[in-house]
Amino acid sequence: MKKFFTLLLIAVMLSATALTAAGCQKDDADFTVGIVQFATHGALDKANSGFQTELKRLMEEAGKTVKFSDKNALGQSDAANTISDSFVNLGVDMILAIATPAVTAAVNKARETDIPVMFTAVTDPVYAGFVNSLEVPGKKVSGTSDLSPFLKEKVELMLDLVGEDKKLGIYYTNSEPNSVAQVEMIEDIIDEYDLPFAQVVKRGINEAGDIQTGFTVFAASVDVIYIPTDNMLSSNISAVHVENKKEGNRKPIVCGETDMNNIAGIATLGIDYYALGVQTAKMAFDVLMGNEEITTMAVQQTDSPPELTVNRTAAQEIGFSSSILDQIEAKFSQFEG
Repeated sequence: MKKFFTLLLIAVMLSATALTAAGCQKDDADFTVGIVQFATHGALDKANSGFQTELKRLMEEAGKTVKFSDKNALGQSDAANTISDSFVNLGVDMILAIATPAVTAAVNKARETDIPVMFTAVTDPVYAGFVNSLEVPGKKVSGTSDLSPFLKEKVELMLDLVGEDKKLGIYYTNSEPNSVAQVEMIEDIIDEYDLPFAQVVKRGINEAGDIQTGFTVFAASVDVIYIPTDNMLSSNISAVHVENKKEGNRKPIVCGETDMNNIAGIATLGIDYYALGVQTAKMAFDVLMGNEEITTMAVQQTDSPPELTVNRTAAQEIGFSSSILDQIEAKFSQFEG
């Protein structure tokens, strides 16, 4: 049944993209940018909005016009492939891929063409194989990474929440390279700075249904939970919160990005995804206008300060101490924009 609905979704999207291709001629604007967003959730939506708004503004200033064909894969890799294929067939001037699975699709489909692929909301593009290095991509691919430059501080925040010699649980999706990379980064930071966790417990899941069936066992084995910037879990973060509110679970969660944290986490240091989209648009503008070659355009990280978010509603729902959150706000207020 699940396979049937997936095939139906792809069929519908094929029809939609075919109609778009028929009605979206390149001579309608100076540039056509195809956007493939992997899923619908706050961070990716903001990156998309920031990109479109800023690129349109830059083009208007330059006396040029840009048209966007904006498609959402709804969390389906097959759909991301279909969308990317339609952009290649249309001959767009650039593809913007938002989130790692979407970039995988876009890069694979555009590999044999001259279409540059710009990405955003990707944690580690080198680990994912999109670029040769952050400094010199070496391929027709570049963009912005959403890797927080304050990962060590985020780990320290978790220590402040529960104290030393406690068990840290990392909850992530097995099939997302961006999530797997962050798990390794967190472990490396703990080892490098000898941070006093008693143990790191990793729990990788494969699909949304695993949240309901396995969360209780995982929660029972840890004292604090970290969820990285993970597309599948972000799309299903409400389900995580439902499970975490149940009697016997109720562990403090720190999320990799702010919109997730606003639902299920109690505190985090996040980045501004709208600003990340704006930053990506500036890079895209330079490529489209011929000011810079994408193969030598360094991948950029966020240049905006992190946002301290404390979610007292979620904390109250799991019975977490408000006085500890007061201390967190005082300690990390230095990072507020």
